[in-house]
Amino acid sequence: MTDTVLLKSVVKKSPYKIGFMAKKCNLSRSGLNNKMNGKQQFNQFEIGTLCELLDLDLLERERIFFAKKVSLKET
Repeated sequence: MTDTVLLKSVVKKSPYKIGFMAKKCNLSRSGLNNKMNGKQQFNQFEIGTLCELLDLDLLERERIFFAKKVSLKET
């Protein structure tokens, strides 16, 4: 399960816009937004692409995309 709050935090700090990241993941903007909001799951390609774009290390990847317990709302 994706920790959407943590993912959004990392994306916000990145130099990339949602449209650019969506295109790199072969998604529409709304498709990426759906995944970032937890409405759909990311696939392996999308996770790999976002990890590369956002320069995530293994620990960050695990915390964001393979969270056992996720934040339910932003603080």
